Amino acid sequence: MYGFGFFMLKIEEIKSGKKFEQGIEYTNIIDGYSIIMKSFVEMDRDVLRVLLPDERGILPTMLECDECYKTQLDDIEER
Repeated sequence: MYGFGFFMLKIEEIKSGKKFEQGIEYTNIIDGYSIIMKSFVEMDRDVLRVLLPDERGILPTMLECDECYKTQLDDIEER
């Protein structure tokens, strides 16, 4: 599941009380891929951002990740 439906499902899980944590690699969110959550400050508020892997399954926090996917880490203040 990708796109809008994926995010709506995650929103419903959060509303139901599911907790996600920074730095944990989740393997059961997108079939065949891992994602990771990372805390950032956006517009003066703390948020937990979902970082998606490149087409090879490499997360943007790793050196080998495609540069296009590393842009998920751009223009944010890390806490």
